[in-house]
Amino acid sequence: EKEILKKLKFNSEIRKFSQLCVSFLNHFKSSECTFGELKNKSLKFDDSHRYQAFLKIFKIIFDNYEKKLKEENEIDFSDMINFATQNIKKNEKINFDEIIIDEFQDISLLRLKLVKSLIDNNENTSCYTVGDDWQSIFKFAGSRMDLFLNFGEKDKKLEKVIIPETYRFSNSIAEISQKFILKNPS
Repeated sequence: EKEILKKLKFNSEIRKFSQLCVSFLNHFKSSECTFGELKNKSLKFDDSHRYQAFLKIFKIIFDNYEKKLKEENEIDFSDMINFATQNIKKNEKINFDEIIIDEFQDISLLRLKLVKSLIDNNENTSCYTVGDDWQSIFKFAGSRMDLFLNFGEKDKKLEKVIIPETYRFSNSIAEISQKFILKNPS
């Protein structure tokens, strides 16, 4: 065991695996999926045994993580958002005239549910979001471009306004970055 652990530490595999688990934990809590649903999804892949092996290991880590949070009477950031959303939906009457969200390109499903619960809580609330689809960098934390790109499509109360110009930097920098970014078909 010590020899294997030493080799893994030498290759920094433990750090990589830890980072993977933290990222997966954020996605898992954000998705509100169950382990059973994830296992069923994993069966669709050719190498499903690898996904299922990861889920077995992750379940042990997750259960211990949740147990530790409970013992310490603590919650994590995902729990904060989940609990706030549940409370608003259940019984909290919170009146906001306006909600302003910057960096909306980094919205996650969990955060979007919180925003929607605030909007649904008061029909007179206006919500303004600002984001740049060329700047999304937080996929590891659960952000999803489809939520940004499709925001408001099914809700007639929402209006999307696209600002086609940037004033952050010169045209020469914009042209160079545009060539690079437009290679992504999305």
